Amino acid sequence: MRKYRRWGYWTTTVATGTAVGWAIHCQTPSSHVQVGMGEDCASCHQSDFESASQPLHVGVISDDCADCHSNTSWSPARGTNHSWPLEGIHATAACNTCHLGEPAVYEGTPTACLDCHLDDRDAVVEPSHADFSDECQSCHSSSAWRPAAFEHEWPLEGAHASTACASCHTGDPPVYGGTPTACISCHQQDRASVTEPPHDGFADDCQSCHGTASWDSASFEHTAFALTGAHETTPCANCHTGSPAVFAGLTSECVGCHQQDYDTSPFPGHSAFATTCQDCHSTTAWRPASGGNHPQDRFSITGDHNFACNECHNPNLGPNGAGNSDCVGCHEGEHTLASMDAEHNGIGDYPRGANRAPNFCLQCHADGRE
Repeated sequence: MRKYRRWGYWTTTVATGTAVGWAIHCQTPSSHVQVGMGEDCASCHQSDFESASQPLHVGVISDDCADCHSNTSWSPARGTNHSWPLEGIHATAACNTCHLGEPAVYEGTPTACLDCHLDDRDAVVEPSHADFSDECQSCHSSSAWRPAAFEHEWPLEGAHASTACASCHTGDPPVYGGTPTACISCHQQDRASVTEPPHDGFADDCQSCHGTASWDSASFEHTAFALTGAHETTPCANCHTGSPAVFAGLTSECVGCHQQDYDTSPFPGHSAFATTCQDCHSTTAWRPASGGNHPQDRFSITGDHNFACNECHNPNLGPNGAGNSDCVGCHEGEHTLASMDAEHNGIGDYPRGANRAPNFCLQCHADGRE
């Protein structure tokens, strides 16, 4: 009994002193010859071997078809003897793309990427590869020539990811090795052109305020006080004045910017008020003031008494905040002074005449109610 290989597996047949050959692999339609057929692939595939031009087989490739072909399908060949793995786009590339000549050369073909991709390398302008390493695989993969993947010295995030290389790597040819990484190296002109606020007195470390998503959306920590409410949209130059504008060392007190508002306020006059604006005003809006220093626990200015300050506070009775409100000066009808005097007949401690203190009603009616 002898065994014969039949396209990757063996068949067994009984020998009678002569070679039996391949069993039932290639039967001719007329005779169905099985005994005595050749054992090598070329017995059936000689014409396929000779007609192959991609790549050329005659005189170049061994006629042992099983080295590259399988019995599953004649094409594609698996190219098991290739000197480096045919992966990615190389798996479908035509052989004569790399194996040139007439006839094509296979043995000894260089395996360095640049041997095939020199033209690609020389044609690249963004960025120019003139001073790049010849090791294409350090940035490119076999999946596709583009996009390239490389290790940038610092992460290309946000707007930097889509910025043209030549914007930072300048020169002819462009310089890549040793290019400065400080923001100001590329953004000096941006810094110099900023007028709101001017950056003349600012540090050069742009990243302390700016991010990579957008140059305009600066985000910084206002150390003097939190920029809330109307302060968020107030131009920097409104507070940071001068030429150049002054930023460091400015006072954080409200009156530093609102002195004129304080001095010119007629409603009520602020001359006797403290300059701690935040006691009555908020950052949401300068008006209306909240009246933070009003004795709310004794006399609420909400509800029925929500009037303008000088409707109750009579400047003729003295400085604001000194008890100069005059209840009977506001109330009419049944609340006039004459009516109240008559109403309080029989009440011994009701002040009359020269004994009346300013705003005497609050002595009994602390909350403004009966």
